[in-house]
Amino acid sequence: MAIGVMYVNLNKESSSVMDIMDRWTAPLFMLFFIISGAELDLSVIPSVGIIGIVYLIFRSIGKYSGAALGAKLVNSDKNVRRYLGLTLLPQAGVAIGMAQKVANTAELSDLSNVVVTVTLCATLVYELMGPLITKWALEKAGEIKKEPKAKKEKAIA
Repeated sequence: MAIGVMYVNLNKESSSVMDIMDRWTAPLFMLFFIISGAELDLSVIPSVGIIGIVYLIFRSIGKYSGAALGAKLVNSDKNVRRYLGLTLLPQAGVAIGMAQKVANTAELSDLSNVVVTVTLCATLVYELMGPLITKWALEKAGEIKKEPKAKKEKAIA
């Protein structure tokens, strides 16, 4: 990320390179998630169910309360304190990358299947629900405007 920031801000020709990179981003993300999803062993889910549920709940509480506390400490707007934590719920690449690192660590081989399964299941839940919750929170905070129903129906048609 740091190299990208430096490149874009110091190179006047960076927009043409970034246009080319944008064409490769979606296929690379898709490949990453397909390969990661292939690691999800559904037969392990019942044995890690409680751990997975605890992880989902406590991660959500941590994100929400941490963002609210941080926003309060810096005297942010009430809407920021109330809704910022909800916008932090989606989880993806870094968590999957760390789970894969655990899976490839020989000393943790007994736990690796559990860690990968919990992380991938949680990521699935957060990526399905996270964007919807984020949109709702941003609308409630007044950061984005709700789209009128008439426009939505026209867009669908």
